[in-house]
Amino acid sequence: MTSCFFDTCALIPRYRTGKFTYRVNRLFAGRRSIHIAEISVVEVASALASIVRDNHLPDSEFRRMHAAFLTDLADGRIEVRPLSRQDMVKATHLIELGGLTNRAGLKSADALVAVSGRELALERGERISFYTKDWKLYRTLFEINAYRAAMRLNFLGPGRPGVPASTK
Repeated sequence: MTSCFFDTCALIPRYRTGKFTYRVNRLFAGRRSIHIAEISVVEVASALASIVRDNHLPDSEFRRMHAAFLTDLADGRIEVRPLSRQDMVKATHLIELGGLTNRAGLKSADALVAVSGRELALERGERISFYTKDWKLYRTLFEINAYRAAMRLNFLGPGRPGVPASTK
């Protein structure tokens, strides 16, 4: 059974019905081991609050979506990977490589999520499936052999010219 690691943006369709909800829910139903980075716990709350504000939804909608997320955590459907100081250092290196050398402009939370996923794969000695809706993050990881080798990268959406939506 392949472990799955979700970037925060790829997890949101589970709680807010949209284009990728069916696909994400199928991954959850597939009895896979699903992981997120520790920072994603706060990022999920922030993303859900943004959805409520941007769409002029009632506050009760935030509470409903956030409660569903917390239930997934409490029920063990999602496992949270703690971040270490070493993860912070590795994320800084990823920002330097992906953000400067490759000119991707990688953000700190994205780097922490990517490092956390890669570390899970290395600890388990298996290639995990990594899901994101963030093209910039996907493209950055796609271009770095150390990430492509450790994780099957999956972009929720169509690929772009020269870059497929998933790696084998």
